[in-house]
Amino acid sequence: MRKRNFLKTHHARRYNADRYKNPLFSGYKKTPIKKYLLRGAIAVAVIVGLPWLLLVLPWFYIDEVSVEGSITLNPAQIESFTKEILSQKRWDVIPQDHIWLVNESALQKNITEQFALQSVSVNRNRRLLNIVVDERITSLIWAQGERLTFVDQEGRVVRDLTEQELNDVRALIYQEGEQQSAIQADDIFIVFNEGGGDVSQNDQVLTKAAVEVLTFFNQRVEQNLIEIDSMTIEEPLASWATVKIRGGFDVYVDLAGNGAQQLANLEVILHENQGRLGELEYVDLRFGNRIYVK
Repeated sequence: MRKRNFLKTHHARRYNADRYKNPLFSGYKKTPIKKYLLRGAIAVAVIVGLPWLLLVLPWFYIDEVSVEGSITLNPAQIESFTKEILSQKRWDVIPQDHIWLVNESALQKNITEQFALQSVSVNRNRRLLNIVVDERITSLIWAQGERLTFVDQEGRVVRDLTEQELNDVRALIYQEGEQQSAIQADDIFIVFNEGGGDVSQNDQVLTKAAVEVLTFFNQRVEQNLIEIDSMTIEEPLASWATVKIRGGFDVYVDLAGNGAQQLANLEVILHENQGRLGELEYVDLRFGNRIYVK
């Protein structure tokens, strides 16, 4: 009689019988095609729908633009320009005002070039875009014939004034018309060039020391109860300027000298000639403590 192998044949046959079949070890069951289609549709909806929602929902777009640090420029000008850039679509598809797609470095470059600024910082805080600008422009305006240009602290031409800024100059300096607030500073003044020629952007028309002296005189001379009518210079980079006092005399100023010391010397002359300032023709401050009066 053949000996049974209980460890192999018999037990294997009994274990594999249908009545003892373990569902945990059942063979592979084919998934219905409908389930595949449903899973695929869900995957496509997630892959396509989620990015689409992120692009169309308003909560993911820049809501406000703020500008800080402007001196002569109206912040609204920079805000308007920035919003115009953001409203454009990159490759006519991608919105540039999406909070995750804002190109801050490109914005900095565009704003710097458009407004001739020293530097621009663009930072996003949620839906707020904060722009901090550092203007090259001072309160000094260079007049070359009918053309008016801003000058920076180094004495270089920055850019021409806009029509709105020209209106502000007329209102602030000549009291003509109404101020439109295109220029934020109230202490602007004009230096008229009597020489010929034309100037271009970044041309140096004054030395840094000259800008400081003229600005100092413009800010402080009215403390002596006199007003400046105009400032003129014979040619770009000249060493001296004529400050014409309204209703009175001329003051010759050394543009390479100490503005505070020259003003102190002028104050002495004004004190000594109280009551007869209208008789003076000029006060020459160009030679240090040697003051010439006529």
